[in-house]
Amino acid sequence: GPVPRHATIAGDRPPRYGRQDRLHFNVGRGPVPRHATIAGDRPPRYGIQGRRRHAEAFLKTTWILLPILLFTWYVNEVHQPLAGFQEKWHRLRQNPFSQRVASAELARAGRVDIPDEQAAQIQKVVAYIHKHTAPNEKIFDFTSQGAYYFFANRPSVTRFHQVSYASTPAMQREVIAALTRDKTRLVLFKTGGWFDAVDGIPVEERHPIIAKYLQENYTLAVDINGTHILWRTAGL
Repeated sequence: GPVPRHATIAGDRPPRYGRQDRLHFNVGRGPVPRHATIAGDRPPRYGIQGRRRHAEAFLKTTWILLPILLFTWYVNEVHQPLAGFQEKWHRLRQNPFSQRVASAELARAGRVDIPDEQAAQIQKVVAYIHKHTAPNEKIFDFTSQGAYYFFANRPSVTRFHQVSYASTPAMQREVIAALTRDKTRLVLFKTGGWFDAVDGIPVEERHPIIAKYLQENYTLAVDINGTHILWRTAGL
């Protein structure tokens, strides 16, 4: 019997007019409907409504992805989480559970395990503070670290054990008033680490009023492997 009009070879376009030859097995005189093809033929093109739906879907996806991409870029540029992850991964590979304890433990560190290099640096700084200050003499740490108050067993000249909390101009002037009143001789200005620029902002830019005062009244006394200690030169 005759081949139905919708029976075309898979992948072939439906002919405009019915015919029968070696490639087409259509019987009939009228045109074959465009949707009546064997599976595998090209799907019908989308109309205006279909293109509009695709455009709307694209815009919605863009509005969702764009904030995510911007947030990811910001976190990577400012906080650098990958660098911190790589550092932690490196420490983990070095088996921190078998970490060596400092050969000579810090007097106030108790049983805390401290790497040799870090402990040696702390010991040098603490030794300098002990040598140049009295047991109850106040000092000032401009780095926001605050640990040397504990390790050196010296009180802070201000109520801000971490100077980062003295963020307002009024608080910075309060710190200056305490330094002037006490005539504090020793100031830890830099430690060569992360605390010198918390969140990537140098401490001098974060506290410009205090930095200006230190520049005018103190001078560099010693540099212990990146730890800068200032000594008062004015008002003694």
